[in-house]
Amino acid sequence: LEVLQNLNFLVGFRLTAKGQRAAEYATHPRFSAMIFSAGDDLRKRLLCCDLIALLEERDPISDRLNADIVLRLKLLNDFRSGIRVPTDRTALERIVRLADSWRRILKVNGQNFEYADMAESYAGSLLAAAFPDRLGRQLEKWSNRYKISNGKILQLDKHDPLIHSSLLVIAEADSGSAEGRIFLAAAVDPATISGIKREDEVIKWNNDLEQLLAYRVIQAGTLILEIGRAH
Repeated sequence: LEVLQNLNFLVGFRLTAKGQRAAEYATHPRFSAMIFSAGDDLRKRLLCCDLIALLEERDPISDRLNADIVLRLKLLNDFRSGIRVPTDRTALERIVRLADSWRRILKVNGQNFEYADMAESYAGSLLAAAFPDRLGRQLEKWSNRYKISNGKILQLDKHDPLIHSSLLVIAEADSGSAEGRIFLAAAVDPATISGIKREDEVIKWNNDLEQLLAYRVIQAGTLILEIGRAH
């Protein structure tokens, strides 16, 4: 129920109009939310097909030292183009078949495009629509540790290039230990997730200055993304 509520598919115990539409795809609600986020944009819908297939099938990168899902999207795009890729071809073949199936479902089959730059721009926002409860804020600059909205700390590999990103959406992680390991994630630009973040003004008394101060707080769910002085 919590997942459905986070996706705004459920209010109390009743499906919203969005939740009723989600049932049309007969897939996980998270994937339905991603598809809704893509709207009628052809390229985003094609990107959704590949993202869903990557999440449902075995990871084509076996060592999993780099969690960036954009890297996998680029490998998949190269594989489709006939470029030799240094990874698990069997896994990629399965991913392509599943993605093609989704293209037929979303009625975008027969379309193709190069999305090296687009994957970088939109993968994070599409995944954030599917995993709004799994946004992770970096605890400090260059740290491999990220805090998600439920307070859990998740870690990247210390050498993962994603540590250059202060905000991630985490699609797959091992949360069983005290601090779980991130397996699949994407960098997110806060400006691209307007649909799941909100901005509030908070007024607090400052004892040192002996005056009321107004703060602008931007958050997604319970995760605080930014705090600044109100204008």
